[in-house]
Amino acid sequence: MRLIHTADWQIGMRAAHVGEAGEIVRKSRIQTLSRILELAKEHRVDLILVAGDSFEDNGVDRILVQKVIDALRSSPVPIYFIPGNHDPFVPGSVWDYPSWRQVDNLHVLTETEPVSIPGGTLYPCPLFEKHSRKDPTSWIQPKEGEGIRIGLGHGTVEGIPQDEPDYPIAKDAAEQ
Repeated sequence: MRLIHTADWQIGMRAAHVGEAGEIVRKSRIQTLSRILELAKEHRVDLILVAGDSFEDNGVDRILVQKVIDALRSSPVPIYFIPGNHDPFVPGSVWDYPSWRQVDNLHVLTETEPVSIPGGTLYPCPLFEKHSRKDPTSWIQPKEGEGIRIGLGHGTVEGIPQDEPDYPIAKDAAEQ
């Protein structure tokens, strides 16, 4: 199985701290989406995973969200998203927009339940609030199922110094 695993696009970031270059930063983030799709085609990947923080926050303009959906509409493969701590799945979030459900190859995973994919199983760990001390991957049972097992989570790695350790994930979680 070939895949592209990405996260932290933070589309809609204001980037005020970089002054006039902020506009360039914002445009570059949208242009990067096209590059991801080019790489998917070039490397014949089976799926694209987006592990949280696709958007800077849930206040991102609806037009910008639609621009992202339109840019990804032509994906040659399915794209699976989970909400992160910047864009958690809450009422009225960017993930609530009906446009997500109108594109067959875009899958917003908002439940902690296994998803069958060709050759294996995807274990999504969507986030439902900005901050938490809970491990979002804790629901995944060790060595369950056959085929490739992919945990799709967003958080900090336990044991690595962080300013604010949100959603701590055990260092050995991938080995489970």
